[in-house]
Amino acid sequence: MKQSTAIVICALVALTAAAHDFRSPKEISKLGPNYVLDYVSLLQDTLPVIHSSSDCFTYYMPLLTELAAETETQSEACNSTAATDINTSMTNVQTENQELSTNTSSVVTSLGKCSQITDAISQLECYSSLNQDAVRQLQQIANNASISLRAYNQNITEINNELLTCNTQVSSASQVQTEMYYSDLIYCMNNNAVPTTTTVATTTVNPTDATGATDVSGSVAPATVVPTTVNN
Repeated sequence: MKQSTAIVICALVALTAAAHDFRSPKEISKLGPNYVLDYVSLLQDTLPVIHSSSDCFTYYMPLLTELAAETETQSEACNSTAATDINTSMTNVQTENQELSTNTSSVVTSLGKCSQITDAISQLECYSSLNQDAVRQLQQIANNASISLRAYNQNITEINNELLTCNTQVSSASQVQTEMYYSDLIYCMNNNAVPTTTTVATTTVNPTDATGATDVSGSVAPATVVPTTVNN
């Protein structure tokens, strides 16, 4: 898979060099920061003669590298939170199962006492007295098991939904930042203008917690102050 992706990237870079054109920032940002980083890395190796752009690559490559690493870290945090929540839910189920097993054993023990009675009539009387109570207890055990199972399935569904939301937010924030960096890199190469450094607020997505709340906070990352003009 990685080999085929590398072949595609190399082919795109070759076409870029031949046509003196670049892929649309909006198009390429959808492929993810790691893909863009590989693409820009090959551009850096392929186009030094076509563009006097070494300073542009020097400026933007660290930004793209940091963004790719940050995106991966945030995605792993989403997955780790989901895995922890699933393990917690499973632990709760195991605790409930132990209680159900204890109650079931109690019913079985009561029935077992009847089987130990040697007098036939007395044994029948024992079973008869236990009949309604045993049925009630077993029915309650079955009801409790059904409730626990429904709660577990619902909890897993919520966890998976939170995981999807978390990863979607990470991906969306990364796509916006990738598009900005890549657009500014192309502007830099086309205009031979290395940007000055300033700071802008970028979105950092924290993984959802067990309640489903998602925290989105601002962080500061270097960016450019030059306008972006790219032909799509």
